[in-house]
Amino acid sequence: MKNTFNNMKRSLNFISISKKKVAILIFFGIIASFISAIIPSINGRIINNILKFDYNKIIFFAVLGGIFQVINTILTYLVNKTYLNIRCEFVLNIRKRLCKDLIDFKAGNYNDEGVGTLLNKIKNDSRMIANFFNDIKEGILGLFFNIGIICYIFYLNYIIGIYYFVVLFISIIIRYLGIQKALKYQKLSIIESDQNDNHLSEIIRGYKDIKVTNLKNKFLEKNKEELNMISNYLYKSNKTSEIYSSIARFSESIFSGIMVILGIILIKNNLLDKDKFVIIFMYKASVFLFPSKFSSLINSFQKFNISANRIFSVLENKKENYGKINTKLEGNIEFKNVYFYYKKDNVIFKNLSFKIKKNSYTVILGAHGVGKSTILGLISKIIDPIKGDILIDNYNLKDLSEDTIRNNIVLIPQQPYLFNFSILENLSLVNDDKNKIINVCKLVGIHDKIMTFKDQYNTKIGSDACLLSGGEKQKLAIARAILSDAKILLLDEITNNLDKESVKSIENLIDNLKDDYTIIMITHNNILGTPSQIFEIQNSNKIKVIK
Repeated sequence: MKNTFNNMKRSLNFISISKKKVAILIFFGIIASFISAIIPSINGRIINNILKFDYNKIIFFAVLGGIFQVINTILTYLVNKTYLNIRCEFVLNIRKRLCKDLIDFKAGNYNDEGVGTLLNKIKNDSRMIANFFNDIKEGILGLFFNIGIICYIFYLNYIIGIYYFVVLFISIIIRYLGIQKALKYQKLSIIESDQNDNHLSEIIRGYKDIKVTNLKNKFLEKNKEELNMISNYLYKSNKTSEIYSSIARFSESIFSGIMVILGIILIKNNLLDKDKFVIIFMYKASVFLFPSKFSSLINSFQKFNISANRIFSVLENKKENYGKINTKLEGNIEFKNVYFYYKKDNVIFKNLSFKIKKNSYTVILGAHGVGKSTILGLISKIIDPIKGDILIDNYNLKDLSEDTIRNNIVLIPQQPYLFNFSILENLSLVNDDKNKIINVCKLVGIHDKIMTFKDQYNTKIGSDACLLSGGEKQKLAIARAILSDAKILLLDEITNNLDKESVKSIENLIDNLKDDYTIIMITHNNILGTPSQIFEIQNSNKIKVIK
């Protein structure tokens, strides 16, 4: 219960609708429920007066019933309209927040969660929470309706009222046990669904390797097994729920028949009027909606908790931390006794110290796995040092604001990610000055290639930038970095797997840029241009500077 309350409280933070409107919504809903509960009573009185041929009372109760029905329709419309506004607002706000928090994730969180799982949480779980508000509305209003009926029956005859109370309690227990058992299978189906979504995301991202390494059948078989497990868990969940619901409905049918017999016995013993029995009989079907409504509400709470816990595990996950200093950086970099490890038993650096001057070109050499990319990750604050300080222009990196770091430091990876937009759209994300875009593309040597395309700068580059070669992707990524007006350019193995012509082109580009930017390039097999200094990382977790 405490978990449910906390989840509801956190969910309501994404709804900016005023408390006054919420109070009005609840008030209208309760009124509508009680009016709905009164209408069968009016219909019962109409039937009684028909049997007595009292036409005046028939007309009176018919008009009264019509008025109540109109009022109920209006109130229901107002309740549903307000709810739809709340639902739309909630889905919009929570997805906006999720998108922001995903971008602010620490790097390791993506590996822990999996892309498929995260997408499942954003799409399915946010929708489940939104649907919960509708379930709450329908469930609570339905319960008020049923409670009103039960109270009225209790007023008409306390013996039948007590009988109904006992019967409904038994029915609720049966349904509740079914919900708890079905929920276990439902949780397992969600876990398997996450795994399958992660698997599908891997297929999409690695489809080329799947084809060329003849892994198609393996992946299809794995996908089939996962889907079968999901289907099996869902079947068991639905089967369990249906078995217990059937038992509850069967018992309710028996109890309903017994109620009629009980009513006749009470009439014969002058403990119940015939007129009241007719009204109670009119309510018979509605009374047994109570266990169904109650169990549906409990089921909704359970599903809500599952989805809310998954959503808030994203929203409350570790995010990047930034300082508050806003400034324009010049590009001086210093590491002072930096320690870093991914796991405590596998230290990458101890007391790592070095300096890089602004407007210089530095190459970091070293074999695979010795920490070259880790250095760039630390400078760009994709990861944080365990101990020690990283200074940029004598500012501690942890004290700089997010805008300062992202506007002044750009990391270009070995496989840069270019969006499946047009070339112009990719570059306009950074700078929307088209003339500047064209000039920068000329500077990096990609303009002539762009002009050969039919749609030129409006050409869509396709998924994984399939329209471009490896060297062209790197040039476009460098153009994007330059357009950002960043002062520090970090190049991570950008010439790896490129042909000689592309490598030479990148070398000429670096020569053109090195006097205006602080450029750090890491590599393991070649050196481009004429670096001002070379850092060679050795396996001893030390850094050796070669002038």
